[in-house]
Amino acid sequence: MIDSEKTFARYGYEVKSLSRTSNLPVWWKCDKCSLEREYAFAYCLKKEEYAKSHNEGVEYCQKCSHEHRKGKATVKKVQGQSWQALPPEVDVEGTIKRYGYDPIKLSPWSRKLVLVRCFKTGELFEVRRCGFNTSKSVIETGHYISVAGCTGVRRKGVRVSSETKRLMAEAQKTRRQREKEENEEPLLKTVNG
Repeated sequence: MIDSEKTFARYGYEVKSLSRTSNLPVWWKCDKCSLEREYAFAYCLKKEEYAKSHNEGVEYCQKCSHEHRKGKATVKKVQGQSWQALPPEVDVEGTIKRYGYDPIKLSPWSRKLVLVRCFKTGELFEVRRCGFNTSKSVIETGHYISVAGCTGVRRKGVRVSSETKRLMAEAQKTRRQREKEENEEPLLKTVNG
């Protein structure tokens, strides 16, 4: 909760005089462990509103609010999430050299960068470890294929048919004719007007 006395002693203004959107610092104290620190006034009001709706008006610091999780490992997956193994294109030595950690030892949902070569193009990319879990190419094929590799394969050897060219030409003619008519209408109105 906001400590009005310490706020006045430290910063020289009353908490009551601040507007609800003020970002001036105020002194705050945890109701459980008595941790004291500085917060923006508007942020303290948000914490207070949250506490009223969730914790019967008791405001906790981050450590106290997450204390119930202590020692519990998260093993339950959210429906639709899967942990993909690292694709064989991961450059383990390069990642260790550049970043100083082994990508094999990273958690499946780690946001740390990993060096990986595209299966199709052979280019080197920096990808977050968690990116492999949602990558369509890794899920479907087990290999990392970059966006450039996917589009390159898709576009290779594709030719436009003569029917498509004819339809495109007709659409272009129609559009130009319509634009020409729209441009001539204001001129006719000014001449006749």
